Amino acid sequence: MKPIIRRILALLLAAAGNTSPLPGATVAYWEFDAYGNGSTAAAVGGPAMDLRSAGAGADFARLEEPALSPLPSPDGTVGFVGDARANAACLRSPGNAIENRYLETAPGTNLLRLHDRAWTVEGWIRCHGDEPDGFGDVILTTRDEPLWCGVTLLVLAPHRAGEGRRLHAYFEVKANAAEDPAAVFSVSTAEVLQPGRWHHIALVWNGRGEHPPTASLLVDGTGAARAEAPRTFDAAAADRYTLDCLRLGARKGSEKNSFAGDMDEFRISDTALQPMDMLLFPERTGPLPRVCQVAAPRRLHPRTPRAGDVLMRTLRWYPAATGDRLSTLQAMDAFHVTGLVWSYIHDPEVIAQVRANGRFFQGAVTNSLSTMRDLLGLPGKADDAETREFIARYGCQSLDGSPNEQPWKRHWPNPFSRASGCCSNPDFEALYVQALMTYTDAGAAMIQRDEGDGNASRPHYGGCFCDHCMRGFRDTLARTLPQQELEALGIADIRTFDYRQHLREADAPVGDAFARWDGGELQRLFRDYQHQVSAGFMQRTRRALDRAAGSPVAMSCNNGVREFGEVMRQFDWFFGELARSHATPTDLHRTATLAAALDRLQIVTMPKKGGHSTYDTPGGWEQHTRQTIATSYAVGGICMAPW
Repeated sequence: MKPIIRRILALLLAAAGNTSPLPGATVAYWEFDAYGNGSTAAAVGGPAMDLRSAGAGADFARLEEPALSPLPSPDGTVGFVGDARANAACLRSPGNAIENRYLETAPGTNLLRLHDRAWTVEGWIRCHGDEPDGFGDVILTTRDEPLWCGVTLLVLAPHRAGEGRRLHAYFEVKANAAEDPAAVFSVSTAEVLQPGRWHHIALVWNGRGEHPPTASLLVDGTGAARAEAPRTFDAAAADRYTLDCLRLGARKGSEKNSFAGDMDEFRISDTALQPMDMLLFPERTGPLPRVCQVAAPRRLHPRTPRAGDVLMRTLRWYPAATGDRLSTLQAMDAFHVTGLVWSYIHDPEVIAQVRANGRFFQGAVTNSLSTMRDLLGLPGKADDAETREFIARYGCQSLDGSPNEQPWKRHWPNPFSRASGCCSNPDFEALYVQALMTYTDAGAAMIQRDEGDGNASRPHYGGCFCDHCMRGFRDTLARTLPQQELEALGIADIRTFDYRQHLREADAPVGDAFARWDGGELQRLFRDYQHQVSAGFMQRTRRALDRAAGSPVAMSCNNGVREFGEVMRQFDWFFGELARSHATPTDLHRTATLAAALDRLQIVTMPKKGGHSTYDTPGGWEQHTRQTIATSYAVGGICMAPW
């Protein structure tokens, strides 16, 4: 609903004696145009929502340098008393100056409760040059001492120096009572926040309905990240122990984590807003620009599939046996397929047959030790001794030394299929390059990397703690942290430090529970290490493959239609397996836009069909698939042919 229509409705309701807020109305709004005596007034929300400073350290400061041109009233809410059109200034947050200073509202004013609620918090921020440290720079929180439940919106440091920063939302419920199990989850963008530049940011929470609650992050009006709360996350329990006020700019329970930068025009709305309803644009004069005036060309890799390509994936070649009625070539002809992609086929005769028909062929690889053995011509099964030796030599390990297996593979019968190679392991790196060369030797000019994040996701299910990871993590800490910070982390002698032994002595959990365990700053640094080593692995192995092949070999990766971080950026375009719940115009546009910002193409599968993804009406899946194909092309992506 447009602001002017909402305003008219509000006036009509007020005339009828009903002044209750409209759905989606602004419930709190801070202009940050004035700051004095440690306070800044709320334009919407009344005196209880005024922000008052607390804590020691340097104070906030008013700057006569607003983020925006003049804004209209944020919506038609009855009782809006501010003059948002003036937008005279912004507020500078001091950062970590000796001790945290933060702004807080009066008790009883927490508008960001999680159970059965939907809301949007948005505003403009500009980060300073100093990079966030530790937990990150807190923009807003309801999660603070003494009970640490609720939500924190913050800025994280980039994975590598020189890149942008990440917007991050962290949700937690701690076990403050026996009946309240602890749980956390978070959502984080790619490195999209640039120091010195104003960005509009938004956190959208939707905890209403029968579906799991979702948290979405938007940057400059584009959906940048989205996550569902796990089933273990009890929003009602989080609300029982969360702060009863809001804190901006820092948290009380830390001497670090203050936001270092500027803030302007913050608003909280009591619904999950769409970008068109956010405080993104000043009042317009004249017509909206045409698409041709705002569209920008993408600098795609030369081998990236074209908009006119029709792509098909198959796991095996058909006919597979005499009398088999299936035929891969006939299916490709029927769909006018131009490329067979993401295929675990390395038979030179098959690849030649595909290319002889004027189509391109793309092989596929993962870190799976089963895939390695298949590509290298090793038996798919071996005796117990050889199996143990092979997995121990190349595979990822859990904290107890057992093979670290991804949750969805644990029921698979073949132990080689359950095990994955470690990106810190130089022996596995050499094996992996040999496996890739099987495709180039067979005539493939491009390769798809499945499970493209490598070791980066291992800490989610308790890995990897092999000897190579422990040495690499120790060397990284020694290279990047001064002695004072090492000692603050409890590391007396970095030369002998063993993170694996440190965790065992701390009685850290083995497996999936490690992700939910609070391991402090060292655990965060270990996660960062696994990201860094994965990105380096992809860089080195691609260079080695290019040298062996004598020319550049194009490689794409499976980003799950949601990952755009540093590891994924080592590849030339993205494929993603599309869940039914993500096959929506909003999500397809979001992911295509994020890929385009990186000069990449996003390709998706048809919506997954299964027992967990049923349709209420006959033909529902077919209709949804057609809609997904059309929408994917409309937003600048591709949807693979449904075979």
